[in-house]
Amino acid sequence: MKLFPQPLPFNFWFDPDPVAVPDSGPSGIGSGIGNDTRPVGRLARVLIAVVIALWFNGAATAAADVILRTSVDPEEAWVGQRVKLDIEVLGADGWAQIPKLPEPEIAGAYVMRTESQGVRISESIGRTSYTGQRYQLSVYCQRAGRLEIPAMPVTVSIKQWGATPPETLHELENPSTVLVCETPPGAEGIRGLISTTRLEAAQQWSSRPDTLAPGDALTRTVTLSAVDVSAMAFPPMQHPEIEGVATYPGQPSVADETDRGSLRGQREESVTYVFEKPGEVVLPTIVLSWWNIRAERLERIELPGLEIEVVGEVEAEAADAEALSEPPSRQRDLTRTILLIVPIAAFGLWSSAWLVRRLRSWWAARRESEPAYFRRVQAAIRGGDPRAITAAVMRWLDRLDPGARPARLDLFLRRHGDDATRSAAASLARSLATGESLSDRGAFARGLKKARRRFLRSRRHRQHAAGVLPELNEKSRSE
Repeated sequence: MKLFPQPLPFNFWFDPDPVAVPDSGPSGIGSGIGNDTRPVGRLARVLIAVVIALWFNGAATAAADVILRTSVDPEEAWVGQRVKLDIEVLGADGWAQIPKLPEPEIAGAYVMRTESQGVRISESIGRTSYTGQRYQLSVYCQRAGRLEIPAMPVTVSIKQWGATPPETLHELENPSTVLVCETPPGAEGIRGLISTTRLEAAQQWSSRPDTLAPGDALTRTVTLSAVDVSAMAFPPMQHPEIEGVATYPGQPSVADETDRGSLRGQREESVTYVFEKPGEVVLPTIVLSWWNIRAERLERIELPGLEIEVVGEVEAEAADAEALSEPPSRQRDLTRTILLIVPIAAFGLWSSAWLVRRLRSWWAARRESEPAYFRRVQAAIRGGDPRAITAAVMRWLDRLDPGARPARLDLFLRRHGDDATRSAAASLARSLATGESLSDRGAFARGLKKARRRFLRSRRHRQHAAGVLPELNEKSRSE
């Protein structure tokens, strides 16, 4: 069935009302015309509507050429729990990327990037196809409350399809979002709390003796691993002072395993105990408290210490001087020499064991000093292996500024480094992901050296200020 059985007259499309308009009469207006046509009709209105629709559609497409989104998962988390911060960028008729992803500074939390590469994504919105990438950061709350993840300026690159695709850059701002954190019940006083579904801890001793002698050493190695926890998020172990025992922390080792958003981190630390004098020694039990997210309860892991008896004395050998009569004059010089050598030899025998212990302690302390760790960093950079460089840098940062918070290269360079060093550190992250040798070795080594000098200088200034202010306060009180 046809909608219009006969062809419609031409004036149907132009006349808003296809009804004949009678002749207006003797006035002459419309004279001789049976049906008057108006200049604007249905077709004109249709064309205008089409033009307006196309214009609005083009404006909407231009406004949505780039889509930038931010989300957190979960939106409500426990203190110490990993929160995934996803940043998505999509481009219409092209592939959108963020060449240099910024990391926000969040008061009350720290941010880590565990995956150096983004994940390619595609999406259809209406009749438009979008392609881009999703980048993921890990956020760990350190206090309870409402934490705002601020907006960040980003540069978005869009590459059009083709053999030699043109590239366009857009300066945009990543939207802000909010994260709410809560302290687990019973964990209010725990520093560096880890919240996860599974945490494992194990320890190993270099030997398990019941007795040791003064000067002997014993090494304890602790390995921690957890699901959804970066190895750099584990707080460094704290080692209390033990009377009669010198404690030397070893080089920590960190490693992360990532697979499509899943994460597992492992941190290994060692400590060497050197026993300095006889007596009973109790090496402490290590207690680890963590929050089980799945069971919603506070878990406790204990790594038992050791009770050791240090036995043995450092015997001093001394020669009893006999009263000798006055030797003949020609033997007098020889006698004086012997009398001088005997006490020196006796003192040497007595102090040899003590000297060996002190030399051993001095050498161990020298090996564990911050300059020694930094020399290992320089050696690793010369080698070019990104994994060795990363491990050496993390160990050095732990030694440079020991504390409850884990070492972070990005924060250290943000405060004490320059743009060239930060760029070289970004190259290190890319090399770590690809397994290729670090290309900017010279720039990275020089930049770290300068950043280290700035840090040490600022620390000396802080220490000097801390010493001067009490003196000024004392003077003001006395005046």
